[in-house]
Amino acid sequence: MTKVAVEPASGVYIDLCKEKTIRVLHVDDDAGFLAVAKQCLEEQRQFEVDTALSADEALKKLRDSEYDVVVTDYQMPGKNGLELLRELRQEGNDVPVILFTCKGKEEIAIEALNSGVYRYVGKEGNAEAAYAELKRSICNAVRGQRAEKLLREAESLLHQITENMQDMLLLTDENLICTFASASHKWILGYEPSELIGRNVYDLIHPDDAARAMEAAEKAFKNNSGGTMEVRVRRADGSYILSEGIGKILTDKNGQVTGMMFSSRDITERKKIEEKLRASEKRFRETLDNMIEGCQIIDYGWRYLYVNDAAAKHGRTTKEKLLGKTMMESYIGIEKTEMFSKLQSCMQKRVPTCMENEFDFPDGGKGWFELRVQPVPEGILILSIDITERKKAEQALSKSEEKYRKLFEEAIDAIFVADAETGILIDCNRAATALTGRAKSELIGMHQRFLHPSEENQGEFSRTFEQHRTDKEGIVLDSQVITKNGEIKDVAIKANLIKISGKKLLRGVFRDITESKKISEKNRLQARLLNAVGQAIVATDLEGNITYWNRAAEQLYGWQEAEVLGRNIVDVTPAETSQEQAMDIMNRLIKGEHWSGEFIAKRRSGTIFPAIVT
Repeated sequence: MTKVAVEPASGVYIDLCKEKTIRVLHVDDDAGFLAVAKQCLEEQRQFEVDTALSADEALKKLRDSEYDVVVTDYQMPGKNGLELLRELRQEGNDVPVILFTCKGKEEIAIEALNSGVYRYVGKEGNAEAAYAELKRSICNAVRGQRAEKLLREAESLLHQITENMQDMLLLTDENLICTFASASHKWILGYEPSELIGRNVYDLIHPDDAARAMEAAEKAFKNNSGGTMEVRVRRADGSYILSEGIGKILTDKNGQVTGMMFSSRDITERKKIEEKLRASEKRFRETLDNMIEGCQIIDYGWRYLYVNDAAAKHGRTTKEKLLGKTMMESYIGIEKTEMFSKLQSCMQKRVPTCMENEFDFPDGGKGWFELRVQPVPEGILILSIDITERKKAEQALSKSEEKYRKLFEEAIDAIFVADAETGILIDCNRAATALTGRAKSELIGMHQRFLHPSEENQGEFSRTFEQHRTDKEGIVLDSQVITKNGEIKDVAIKANLIKISGKKLLRGVFRDITESKKISEKNRLQARLLNAVGQAIVATDLEGNITYWNRAAEQLYGWQEAEVLGRNIVDVTPAETSQEQAMDIMNRLIKGEHWSGEFIAKRRSGTIFPAIVT
């Protein structure tokens, strides 16, 4: 089968090369001839032949089925071939009709061709030649019919495209006078397409853009080329839009320029968005540039695409020295570091990561940085914070904590730390283990109430623990501790509330006062005995300051103990005439000598009396 292609006036290229069976309806009143003709035509698989013995039978079949071509005899009973053709056309059927008959009068042939018969083929003569001619005629008729159909469909499709396209399509002649405008001009510019036909395209272009547009058009005509440009185009209401257009030269089959085709679209909103985007990008870049946090973007080849001032400062370099270079070029040996391995993992697996990294600078210095790495379309984004000072502070704090722990452990007093809410012991020092006779492992996790005898406990906590965690924080309270072997020890406890990692704790310092309490008790007994003596007894320190004043002294001198304790005895007991004697006595006593004799003393009331003093 011959293969052809059709290029309609619309410029749409239609391929007719695909093989397709041709359905033929052969009409003849000779059944034998129909059978022979069917066999001859169907020898080639190209044809599928149906037959009819009359025009009426043919009309019925044509109403029920579709055929590509009708081959009919001229002279038949009832209606002849031309009458069949006329009736088909009256019914709106434009199927090609070939008159395959014996040579008749010349008038019949002329009438047939005038009636719209596609071809007049004679039956007589050489049968092989006749059928060969018939086959060629059928093929040519069908080919033409199919081409016309495809052309109509293509032009219909082109019409639908131009009617519904979002872009504006404009065709002009060689003088740039509009010859066609798509329907999209209506909703984009407000013009009916018919309003634009016959107008010069420059009528629509903003005066300030017209010269540039003319220059581009002249260049296109001269070089038989096209191009893209942006111009302002006037709408029907007088306002302007920004249009992006592509121009192409149109030529005829001889290559002569016939005009131009312009395809354009409204980019006003796009330009506004682009402008906002540029402004946003500018603000974003300014924000990044002025961040305290370092920011850098690395591409897949490990090249610096963006570096802000903070990141350059972190690297002890400048942006200019980094941009366009790879990390390996900027920091020799960086690819061997653990940090680079984590950067590679983020680059390849596209998973964010965070790390604290100690960086060795080319000048031998070191710095600590907290890095947050994110995958981005360009590669990876690295945000960095210089934590060198924080690390130094942490190291100093660690040393301080170590020092505190040493002081804590070596303190003479026992120290216990308990959860203020539950009373569970969470820490203690060595003195605490010595006080209780329990190992540290026994004390940690134990409830604080088990440190005290049962009579010291009030409900869930010990008496002093409850007081210290409520209204007597920081006050020294006396209590008792029971050791592992059951020994009761007297203690003085001072406790304060502290917070560590958001948890409220009570830290108590326990001082063993068992021995001092025994001494105090002994002193109280001695004081009671001295108070029972009928003579006045006064004690001083080496500087003469009164440290003891019994009841007999209160009665003799008229001064209460609380009034004289801490005062110098020379200011309290001697009369004015005995001041020098009193000082001499004190000097002797300081030297370790003894003195006894009569002494003129003075009462609180000012009266003077003699006394024997030893």
